Amino acid sequence: MKKLILAAAFGSFAISSALAETSFQTVDADANGGVSYVEAVNAGMPWSEEQFNSADQNADGVLDETEFKAALL
Repeated sequence: MKKLILAAAFGSFAISSALAETSFQTVDADANGGVSYVEAVNAGMPWSEEQFNSADQNADGVLDETEFKAALL
């Protein structure tokens, strides 16, 4: 049981670390300065549309770099 809990904790850490390594520039595939929901999904971000919209603080339909970085935390 302890090994299962440790494995689950490590897996969560690995996912968090991988997301933290994801750069805004990489996800912003069209280099327009904003990450759309489609770009995020195509880059493998595990966000639902609702989560993406919550991260989009100014509700302009894209995440700027500040919003993107805050969403990763």
